[in-house]
Amino acid sequence: MPHAAMTHPHPAMTAASPMPNRRWAAASDIEVSVIVCTRNRARQLVACLNHFRRQQTVVRWELLIVDNGSTDATRSVADAFIADLDVPACTLSEPTRGNGAGRNAGIAWARGQVIGFTDDDCYVAHDYVEQLARTFRTHAVDYIAGRILLFDPDDAPVTIAESTVPRDVPAHQPVPGAFIQGANMAFRRAALLKQGGFDPVFGAGARFAGEDWEVAMRVSDGGGAGRYEPAVVVWHHHGRKLPDVPALWRFYLIGEGAMYAKTLLHSRFKLAILKMMFLALRRQYTWRPTRPFLYLVRGFIQYLALRAAPGLR
Repeated sequence: MPHAAMTHPHPAMTAASPMPNRRWAAASDIEVSVIVCTRNRARQLVACLNHFRRQQTVVRWELLIVDNGSTDATRSVADAFIADLDVPACTLSEPTRGNGAGRNAGIAWARGQVIGFTDDDCYVAHDYVEQLARTFRTHAVDYIAGRILLFDPDDAPVTIAESTVPRDVPAHQPVPGAFIQGANMAFRRAALLKQGGFDPVFGAGARFAGEDWEVAMRVSDGGGAGRYEPAVVVWHHHGRKLPDVPALWRFYLIGEGAMYAKTLLHSRFKLAILKMMFLALRRQYTWRPTRPFLYLVRGFIQYLALRAAPGLR
């Protein structure tokens, strides 16, 4: 059964029964859970998962792989991988599309004090789990953003975070844009449960981009500090080329506008969010409305319209 502490999950927080490996049931005192959501990437998933075999750590950790509605061999690949993995692991199915819904399914079964998230097109460093545990042991933070390096130099230099300088975000402060990315992020489990997990209308495969930023905003609003920790490293093998970038930024800008709308409605730092939104709009507006400006506005309006629909929060 899902962990008993999840008493007030997000309305879309799911808990489909997992397929565990032989080490799952006997595991106890798990410190770090790692969740990988995947959809229709059977071939790429193999490369992603193989890096988890190379972890050099004494930390007690577990791996949860969430199949987010795949129609290819993704689930079979995941099941075969965990069968002989020497750490506790399980696979889950979450048919509701979107990283928010998929990650919520993983959270429902995660047992670690810390929950790390990476994507199925990422390769974690050999000390990834060790550095996650170390960061949360030594810093009074509720969430971290890790370093994201470009794996293929022929790919467009997007969705990466290469800085080697740590950076802290105090509690009750807005999280800067692009500070945290789903390819490499982690939260204290208690902080995620307090916020009810991810909002499933955000995330790749869902209506809006930005489930990572949106949940970090809520954690900060609820009193959690954050940190960019460059010692926690993944390589991002996203495969996007320069012609793919405009469509990606369009999705991100619409999601940014939606995130501003939601945060203005629900957060306690409305003035700071208004300032962030004003600066974002001004950055995209010269002597006439630009397409990026209009995408931000579109996302803002679309979220308000979605929230006004019957049955949606």
